[in-house]
Amino acid sequence: MPDAVFSNAGHIDDLSTDGKYAVISQNTGTTNRDIVAISLTGDREPVPIAASQANELYGRLSPDGRWVAYTSNESGKDEIYVQAFPRAGSRTLISSNGGLYPAWRRDGKELFYISSDRRKLMSVSISSGTAIQAGTPQPLFDINLTTDGGVGTPSHFDVSPDGKRFLIATSAGETSAISPVIHIVLNWPGLLQR
Repeated sequence: MPDAVFSNAGHIDDLSTDGKYAVISQNTGTTNRDIVAISLTGDREPVPIAASQANELYGRLSPDGRWVAYTSNESGKDEIYVQAFPRAGSRTLISSNGGLYPAWRRDGKELFYISSDRRKLMSVSISSGTAIQAGTPQPLFDINLTTDGGVGTPSHFDVSPDGKRFLIATSAGETSAISPVIHIVLNWPGLLQR
């Protein structure tokens, strides 16, 4: 997942699998942060995807490139929404009690996000045709996400293609159940030959 500065005003949140678009959270100057798409093969003019007086951040494209999930605080708290891509349309509320940092399962049939209190990893089943239909959000497991990466950090986690394993950036302090020990094995192919 890219996390690079595209310009002084924006950060790349995602790239389309076909390599045609970059999805960027940027400050447009007239509103707060907005989600825009920039064609990587065309004129490179930003096309608004989610733009309002609220903050829209952390845009993540569905694997088929037809939908974009993002966080918006337009309701007064951070929530996860999905809408059509690249042509913006009506949006669908995905989270039920706040959410941050959406991520898609590789087949597009499940969307994951972090609860607004940063203590649970959530899952929502997704079906799509001409519109997105979302199931009821379900907590998968507790996490200890104690830091906010800020703008330009599209996610604190990633999911395996099958949606069964997760890589989560979390605090490894005294209250964390995650061990801070890291084991590095050098020349592991040579060890296999023994």
